[in-house]
Amino acid sequence: MTASESTIVSTFTSLGLRQELLDALSALKFSAPTPIQASGIPPALKGRDLVLQAETGSGKTFAYALPLLQPLEGRVKTVRGLVIVPTRELAEQVTNEINRLAQAQEVRAIAIYGGKDLDSQVQALRDGAAVVVGTPGRLRDVFGRGVLSLSRVRTIVLDEADELLDRGFAKDLDVLLQAAPPNRQTILASATMPAAVERLISRWMRDPERVAVNQGTPAVGIQHFWVQAHPRHKIPKLVQVLANQAPEQAIVFVAKREETEHVARWLRREGISADWIHGEMAQPHRQQVMERFRQGDFKILVATDLASRGLDVPGVSHVINYDVPMNPEIYVHRVGRTGRAGETGIAITLVGSDERFSFSKIRAGFPVKELKGKVDKAPREAQAEKPAMGKRGIGTSGPAKSGPAKSRPGAPGPGKPAPAAFDPAKKGPKRGPSVDLDLPAGWVIDDEPERKPAKKDGRPPRALPKKGPALDWNEDRPGAKRRGPKPPRK
Repeated sequence: MTASESTIVSTFTSLGLRQELLDALSALKFSAPTPIQASGIPPALKGRDLVLQAETGSGKTFAYALPLLQPLEGRVKTVRGLVIVPTRELAEQVTNEINRLAQAQEVRAIAIYGGKDLDSQVQALRDGAAVVVGTPGRLRDVFGRGVLSLSRVRTIVLDEADELLDRGFAKDLDVLLQAAPPNRQTILASATMPAAVERLISRWMRDPERVAVNQGTPAVGIQHFWVQAHPRHKIPKLVQVLANQAPEQAIVFVAKREETEHVARWLRREGISADWIHGEMAQPHRQQVMERFRQGDFKILVATDLASRGLDVPGVSHVINYDVPMNPEIYVHRVGRTGRAGETGIAITLVGSDERFSFSKIRAGFPVKELKGKVDKAPREAQAEKPAMGKRGIGTSGPAKSGPAKSRPGAPGPGKPAPAAFDPAKKGPKRGPSVDLDLPAGWVIDDEPERKPAKKDGRPPRALPKKGPALDWNEDRPGAKRRGPKPPRK
C-alpha cells in the first residue's frame, strides 16, 4: 500500500491515539502527521505486522514509536517493546524520542549498545524498562547473560533493516527474533529494500502490510548538485564550495576513517570550524562531538557513513559527498541528513576522474545538476540570515575589508588598452621556413624527433650506426655478428 492509495489524515487526533500521546505531540510542536505516519500508524495500532519504506527523514521513528507506546501505561518494568538499530548514535536518538513521547505515561525507555559500561546497562535492565533500544551485538550479549528477558515482548522493531544486514548482524537478529514470542508484532523500517531484507521479511514476519512513500529516494525538498574535482585537489575544492555556499551547518562524508581527521584539520587551517567522527572513536568522545554539533559549537562535521543512518540534526542545511558513494542506496542515506521533516536542503557531490563510473549510477537515478555558483536554499518559510563569511571560510564574522579591489593577473590595468577580441576570420602569421627554438641548457637537436641531452664534457652524443642488411651466418667478416636463424647441426 502506498500513501496515495490510503486515506491521508491531516491531524494526529484522527489516528485514534491516546490523549497522553496527543498532548506530548502538541508539546513537541507536531501538529500533523507525515505521509508515512498517516499511512503506517492505523495498521500498526491494529496489531498487524508492518513494513515501512520511505526516504530518510520522513518520520519513520514516530510511525512505529506511537503504536509501540499506545498500549503502555504506568510504571511497566518488564520489556514490552524491543527496538533494534544498527548504530550507537541511532540507539541514543531513538531512546530520547521515545522518552519525550512517553513522559505523561511514566513509561521508560533505555539504550543498550556496545562501547559503554556493561555494568551500568545491566543495572538499568534490572531496574526495569518498558522499551529497550539497542544494537544487535550488545542485545544478544545481555540476552545470553540472562539479564534481558524477551518472553513478554509485544512488539519488535527492526529500524534501518538494510543497514542491520549490511553490517553483518543477521545471526544476532535470528537469535533475538527466535527468542521472542511467536505471536508478537514485528515492524520493519527501511529506506531501501534489497533482496536480503525481503528474505528477512519472508522468514520472520506474518503477512505484513506494506506502506511505501517515495521509496528509495531522498526527501523531495533536497536539491542535488555535483562539481568536478581533481582527485589530488579535493580539499581546496571543498574549501571553495564551503566558502561559496556558506552553509548553516554541513556534514561532509568521506569514505575512510583516517580521512575524517585529515579533512577536518585541513578545514581548521583554512579558518573553518570543523570536527570529525568515525566508528573507531570511543563512544563518550563520539557523543561529545555530536552534542557539540547539535548545539552549533562548530559548523562542519566530517564523518564516515556511520553518521548517515538515522541521525537528526535540524540545523544541517548542506550535505557534501567528499567521496562519491559506492551505490545509490548509500547516497540516499547520506543526503537524507538534510531536508528532514519537510524542510529543504542541498546535497553536493565532489566527483573525481576516478569516480565517474560510480557517480554515473547515482546520476541515472537522481536529478543531479552541475554546480555553478552559489545555490540558494529553496525555503518553505523565511530563512534566517546566513552567517558572515571570513577571509578563508565559515564560522568567522566581521565587516568586509575595504580598499581597492585587486585585479587578477593578466587583466588590463588603468590606462592600458584591453586586448582585442579574437576574430576567427583573421588568419594568423605565416609560418616561416625555420623557427628558432630557445632550448634549455644541455639540449641539442639532431635528426631524431626526440631531444637528447649532451654529454657532461660538452661533446654531442655519438651518432647511432645505420642499420644495414642482415649479415649471413657464414659471412667471413671481422667483427661480424650472428643474425638470423641458427644453421642446422651437421
